[in-house]
Amino acid sequence: MESKIKNSIQPTPGHPMPLGAVVADTGTNFAIFSRHATRVWLLLFDQATSDTPTHAFELDPVANRTGDIWHIHLSGVRHGQPYLYQIDGPYEPEQGHRFNKHKPLLDPYARAIASEFEWDLSQAYGYYQNLPEMDLSFSITTHFAGTPKCIAYGNDGFDWQGDRPLNRPLNETIIYETHVRSLTCHPSAGVKHPGAYMGVVEKTPYFKELGVTAI
Repeated sequence: MESKIKNSIQPTPGHPMPLGAVVADTGTNFAIFSRHATRVWLLLFDQATSDTPTHAFELDPVANRTGDIWHIHLSGVRHGQPYLYQIDGPYEPEQGHRFNKHKPLLDPYARAIASEFEWDLSQAYGYYQNLPEMDLSFSITTHFAGTPKCIAYGNDGFDWQGDRPLNRPLNETIIYETHVRSLTCHPSAGVKHPGAYMGVVEKTPYFKELGVTAI
């Protein structure tokens, strides 16, 4: 696989917005939200199936944190770079906190996830299984190879052809919240592209008939 790193990496504090991994000519800015984290590591990998990171950057809670956003800019990191996080913090299940620094985490703002891996779900839990009160235990195993990797994704250059938001007033807006697959996968949906965004597009006349203005 072609390296996604140009020469040496130079870390700088970066910016809190936008969230996710934003690729630019100068490198990539990483930003993630966590209000209760005490330590955050950004891990880079050569391949989606790698079991060992090639680089690990611990974010400084002063220089690399703005409010609840942890961030870092890495020069030399470009489009296609696999990455994960590890985050430490309170482990207080009764309070809803289950931080576990041993478990690699996906970036919830990632624009792409690698598909070249075999997911070992048994290693993804933050607790040991098959134990009394297992969900209150604390696992210290780490398994990178069986975890899908996020992919730093550059600007896809999509041509919006002058398209603009409708800016419809909120008091005239009727929102229909749905799931693409659930809406279109059943034969009763009557679409040519079940389970796909094109299937939702096919349903547009139906939503307009209902008076829906936003999906």
